Amino acid sequence: MRSLLVCLREYPPVFLQALARIWALEELAPSKNELAEQLASEMLRPGAVAPIIEMLSIEAREALARVVTDEGAMRGYLLTRRYGKIRPLGPNPLLRLQPWTNPDNPLEALYYRGLLYRTYDALGDYRGEILFLPPQLMATLPGMNYTAPSFNVLSTSAPDSKLLDGDALAMDVFTLLTYLRRETVHSGKGAFLGARDIATLEQRLRGETSQERMHLIQRLMRRAKLVVSERSLVRPGPQAQEWLRSKPFDRSHVLFQAWRSDKGGHELHSINGLRWESTGRPHDASIPREAILSYLAQCPTGAWISIPSFIKALKTANPDFLRPSGDYDSWYIRDTEAKRFLTGFESWDQVEGRLIAHIITNPLRWLGAVTIGEKNGATPQIAFRLSPMGLAFLGLASPEPQPEESRTFALGQDYLVRVPMNANLYDRYQLERFTEWQEERDGILFYHLTRASVWRGRAQGIEIRQMIAFLHRVTATTLPDEVAHAMEEWGNHYGKITLREVILLQTQDAATMRQLREQTPLADLLKEQLSPRTMLVDEGNLDLVVKQLKQMGHWPQVEGKESRRKKGK
Repeated sequence: MRSLLVCLREYPPVFLQALARIWALEELAPSKNELAEQLASEMLRPGAVAPIIEMLSIEAREALARVVTDEGAMRGYLLTRRYGKIRPLGPNPLLRLQPWTNPDNPLEALYYRGLLYRTYDALGDYRGEILFLPPQLMATLPGMNYTAPSFNVLSTSAPDSKLLDGDALAMDVFTLLTYLRRETVHSGKGAFLGARDIATLEQRLRGETSQERMHLIQRLMRRAKLVVSERSLVRPGPQAQEWLRSKPFDRSHVLFQAWRSDKGGHELHSINGLRWESTGRPHDASIPREAILSYLAQCPTGAWISIPSFIKALKTANPDFLRPSGDYDSWYIRDTEAKRFLTGFESWDQVEGRLIAHIITNPLRWLGAVTIGEKNGATPQIAFRLSPMGLAFLGLASPEPQPEESRTFALGQDYLVRVPMNANLYDRYQLERFTEWQEERDGILFYHLTRASVWRGRAQGIEIRQMIAFLHRVTATTLPDEVAHAMEEWGNHYGKITLREVILLQTQDAATMRQLREQTPLADLLKEQLSPRTMLVDEGNLDLVVKQLKQMGHWPQVEGKESRRKKGK
């Protein structure tokens, strides 16, 4: 930072003369530069600063202590936000207003007494207005310490109603994995389930089916590598089996960590009434999440906390948790109801405040980390507290003892498999490969063993003997003989007739076909020969066959559904 003398030389004579009177100089030097030198010498004299500090208000001393504690330089907005702005006044307004006699705020009291200076420069990764103390002047100050405001939240009485999702999100992830195992779901950017898929699943899902929650589930499944894209289809990934075999708490913890560390999926895009218009600059969504979690960890364990109180406390302790640079003007966040942009720190409650409330009442509730409570009355009050699972997520407590998972199902002569709610998820996952989910009733899940479901399992490569062995294991050998016989009979009827999706390759004459069959690697892509001019090609190899034919100098005519995809281009 610049020296005291350099700073003083930049001031107009009227300001230097005012400072000279404040610092009790008796005879003033005739020229501006000489006066600046004279004033700098006096200001740096041991003991000279003490009476000046004595004239300051408590708030002005606090502001000065903040600068000293921050090693003599601070981002300007951190001070102006709390202590007011310094008016930019030229020589004539200075002479007319004489702000040193009646400063508008604590910062002006410091600035117009020569105890604070400003410049526009870089400070770390910040570039903008900096308020600072010249090092020589700072060395003369008495010891000053600033204690940042503590994080204090208000607890409230127990609510009238409570909402806790628990492990509902993890169970819905399980349901989606079973769905992806048996259905064809095409991959795409972002969410992979369509409205029809969600409507099909709705009866089985434990939690709400809002768009935001369903998008969150799908995003977390990708991030946790529970699903992968294979040949444009979404399928359960290699991590899915390990996840299914893990303990209930561990399954939820995996999903929580996937959300916590996710740099994308910013909740600011999901708040009703706000529209965040992208400027192309990346914004790490994990930064505000991590900040909110760090303050949640400071809340009294087991206490119900008023959400407005939590927002107010976070605003006092760390107002820039969302925008660390302090830039409140270039994020282009629009209030869709008022149809205006929310700019400046004065919009903090409408942006940051709403974001805090949204993260607590939506993602953190869905993840099972908090319980939401509401007190009835003319003005409903919303409160929250960390759940036992949330305390464990944040390392504040050990996970609660995990109940043993049941590995015993019951299969009756009605072909219904009865599964307890606490059944091992991996066993349920395997069961769903060759049964049909029916309903949940009185804490029991019902799966129906049918001819169609067994054939579906056979289509996935499961042998009848494997299905029967599995049912013997999970039903503790209570598999009825007639059920086993029926499954074997159904299995005998599977695969006697085969339907395949293939491409028919035809040539104008047999000679051309013989030429194609002699060419490698094209010959490896050709399957059964139906006639001297006709062969079968697997549908999945169409692109490769077309490419090979073109390299040989042939331009094939593609007919049927593939022609609409313009394969001949």
